[in-house]
Amino acid sequence: MDDSTADLKRFYERGEAQGSYSHMVVAMDSFSYDAYPIYVPRGEDPREHTPTNGDRTMECYDFALGWEAQSKGRVQNWGQKPPQKVGKDGRIIANG
Repeated sequence: MDDSTADLKRFYERGEAQGSYSHMVVAMDSFSYDAYPIYVPRGEDPREHTPTNGDRTMECYDFALGWEAQSKGRVQNWGQKPPQKVGKDGRIIANG
């Protein structure tokens, strides 16, 4: 695993551990070229969580699909999932 893949996996695991996000948008700093995550809260459209400061959007990961299914190549999982029932603690109760 190269450094950039290790960074992406670390970003992914950090967001997944929070348990309150549906997606992770990966952006690239236009000055330093460092990647950084933008975590998308459940129920929000990931297309609305892109960098606005001239940085570039690189990828979008869906936490519902798991890391292994998305770790091969560039990922663009922008699609909306069906509505989900979410409890007061932010965890999914049931789909639909």
